[in-house]
Parts: sequence; structure tokens; C-alpha cells
Amino acid sequence: MAAMVAAAALLSFGARLGAQAIPPELRQFLAENAHFDEKDLRDLAAGKPVARLLKTKHKSEVAGVGAIRIAVPRDFFLTQLDDIVRYKQLQADPAPEVGKFSSPPQLGDLAALALQPGEIDSLRDCRPGNCGLKLPAATIEKFGKEIRWSDNGADASANRLFREFLLARVEAYLQSGDEGLTAYHDKGSPVSLVAGFRELLADAPYVTRLAPNLADCLVRFPRCDSGVQGFLYWSKEKFGHGLQPVTSATQVLIDREGTGDDGWIWEASKQLYANHYVDCSLGLMLMVEANEKSDAPAFYLVYLSRSRSDVLKGSLAGLVRGIIQGGVSGEMSERLERIRKQLESLFAKRASQAGPHGGRRSATVRREEGGGRV
Repeated sequence: MAAMVAAAALLSFGARLGAQAIPPELRQFLAENAHFDEKDLRDLAAGKPVARLLKTKHKSEVAGVGAIRIAVPRDFFLTQLDDIVRYKQLQADPAPEVGKFSSPPQLGDLAALALQPGEIDSLRDCRPGNCGLKLPAATIEKFGKEIRWSDNGADASANRLFREFLLARVEAYLQSGDEGLTAYHDKGSPVSLVAGFRELLADAPYVTRLAPNLADCLVRFPRCDSGVQGFLYWSKEKFGHGLQPVTSATQVLIDREGTGDDGWIWEASKQLYANHYVDCSLGLMLMVEANEKSDAPAFYLVYLSRSRSDVLKGSLAGLVRGIIQGGVSGEMSERLERIRKQLESLFAKRASQAGPHGGRRSATVRREEGGGRV
């Protein structure tokens, strides 16, 4: 009996020790803001992905959080994130179509983007208040006036006009910030992406508290602190059977200033446009060193996502919400695990080619080599 008690005590101590491997400040953050319990924290410290849904105030909103420990240097991960095309293709299966905007953006950046045949058919009968794509009223009217739908070249003209619209939206945002993001008018009442985004950010108050420069840049862009860097990209992604691919434009902002080699680094993904389903979306990533004194590099990646969708409105909203929520945590866990495996494999390969210190660089060097201002 004494041996059994001793063994049980040892196992309990080992479990507590494993959980304590997570930095105390991160443990507190996850407990308070992600509602991780002790089992979640033990699983996370052991290298397992942990994901769960978060409560929301708005009926059309879905929120989730996921975290995983990745055995690569944090700077190595940031390097991969700068290559957004490759990074996005690591996340999903099938891999999305992705393109990074130049600085300044050019129409050629969108050369590979094309609408689906069904989307072009929707545009033929598109009217403000009744359109199959999320578009501002002025853009909807432009499709009706400038395209001769009876001509053989109508499809090519529709694709050209859609690329021009997306480029103009990105340019307007770079010039005027949120004021350049005109409302969608595909349904009866216009939907303000900006108002929805501000509410999403207000429901994540820890960003203002822990990353004030990033929070300020998200609201006041293009007036940003010099330490907040970023870029813009477009993507076309498939999210499930029976759903149309979603073409979107997104701004990525990374707060590298003031973190040091061992501090927290924040990244935000702010949706500037989506042609289906999503009214507004805010993604946040937190990167925290796992073991400051160990020679073995590792960091904790925390991903928090909040989105509002027009499919969560109407008589079937309850049923649709149940389906979406049922897949959010599982899909997030799968993506985090896929990212972990591919990053660790890539880092091991490069480290073996470059020698024992080939993958490690200081945060100072990383900032100097990092993404440019947007």
C-alpha cells in the first residue's frame, strides 16, 4: 500500500511539474482568457494541441482558441510567417490559393485570382440588397453598368473588374484605414465591417492591455507605432463540403517591439474583405518562449479567432451554429498539429544542413530582417 501511495504521489508530482513547464504568465493568460483547465495545461505542456470554443455575446459570432508547443525557435516560426503563401498552405487541406500584395499593391498581384463560374452567374443578376457576393452598393452597380453580359468576353470582364475592386479596396485601406472599408450591401441592409470588427476587438480586451501598440494600430491604421510591422495578402480557401470557396483580403500586423528575446510577440490578422459568409473576422496569435534557459528551442503558439457570419442569422441559425461549433475545435487542433509537425520537420532539416546553431537567431536580428511597414 505504501508503495502504491508513493507511486501515486510521484505521478501527481510529475503531472504538476509538466504543467509548470508552461511560463506562469502564460498559464494565467490561458486560464483567464481561454478558460483552459488543469488537464488542458498538462496536455499543452506535454506537446498536445488543445482547442476549445469561447462564449460570444453576438448571435452571429463564433469564437475559438487553440494552443500548441512547437519545438523550433520562435524566430524561425516568424520567418515562415513572413512567407505567408507557404505558411497558409501548411494550415489547410486542400491548400488554398494565396498571394502576397506588393508594396505598394499592384493589379498583377491578383493575376492568379479568378471567380468561380457560379459567382459570375450571380453577378449577372446582382443588385444592391440582393447579390450572391458580398460587395458595396457602388461596386454592385459598377458590375451592372460596365459589363455587357451578353458578350462572349463577359466572364473575363467580370474577373478583371473583381480584381480591380479588390485592389482598390486594399489601396483605400492603406490610404485611409477603416474609413476605406465601405459596407457590404449584398442583403437588405448594409453591413458595416468596421463596426463589427471594433466589437470583436472590444471582446478581446487583453490585446489592449498586453499589446497596446498592436491594438492601437488595428484601430488607427495607418497611424501605427514603428515597432508594428506587417503586410497584406489575398487568399481563396475552401472550408467544407457544399460551401463556396471564400476569397478574402487580410492584413497581418506583428508587434515585435519591446518583447526582447524572451518576451511575448503578438500577431493580428484583420480581414479587409470576404466575398462569402464572413461579415468580419479577427485572428490573434501569441508566441511565448517555452523554456528560456534550455538549449533546446521551443515556444508556445496560441491562436484566438473571432468571426461573424451571415449564415448564423435567420430561422436555421441554431442548427447551423451547432454544425459550425462542432467542427471548430477539432479543425483547429488538426491545423495546429499539422503546423507543428511540418515546422519541426523543416527546422530539423535546415539545422542539420547549417550545423548545431543554424536555426537560432536573436530577436534583434529577426526584427532587422523582418517584414516591412504596411
